Amino acid sequence: MALECSDAEKVINEIRLERHWKEDGPANNEEFLDHIKKRFCNWAELMVELCNEKKYDEHEKVIKEIVELRTYLDNIFPRHGYTFVIDAFQVGPHRVITEHYFSPQPFYSNNSITSLKKHIKFTVSVASQVIRRYFLESTEYYGLNYVLGSSSVDYKLHRQLRQYLTLRPTYIQMKNAVIEDLVVGVPPIISSYGNRVIPYDNDN
Repeated sequence: MALECSDAEKVINEIRLERHWKEDGPANNEEFLDHIKKRFCNWAELMVELCNEKKYDEHEKVIKEIVELRTYLDNIFPRHGYTFVIDAFQVGPHRVITEHYFSPQPFYSNNSITSLKKHIKFTVSVASQVIRRYFLESTEYYGLNYVLGSSSVDYKLHRQLRQYLTLRPTYIQMKNAVIEDLVVGVPPIISSYGNRVIPYDNDN
């Protein structure tokens, strides 16, 4: 069923109502964690539907509200939660799950090596096997610059796909670049762990 603009606005209002957990959550932590997990599943389904209907402005608004909610509920939100799902789509045999970071994260665990940070992650799987990831990345060598990069599963192989310079790209620009790269058929970046089956992604 097609979504109306009012449906996205309704969800945004629902997200804002979750702020009551800032006061109610500390005394009901298990209840909050169970509740918020279900809500994120619902919001992910809505955002996938918004993308399917090419309502990307509404999609961006929902993402913004979720990030703001996470910041507001910082005192009770799980510390291990780095991302949330914002889209899922198919490109031939490739299943792509897109996740948005609540805040930019260092690309490498030893952040003293580089200023490279991750903002958005596209995880590409074929038959439940993760074969590569794409990231919206940023660096601050000569001011803030954005790049869409492609990485092996273990992060050992990495290449730049698109340079956006100082202007952060829209989600549809990144999505189209990922789709084009997969359709063109650049050989997958298979890491030394490329043959293992990864049913879900534990990496941040």
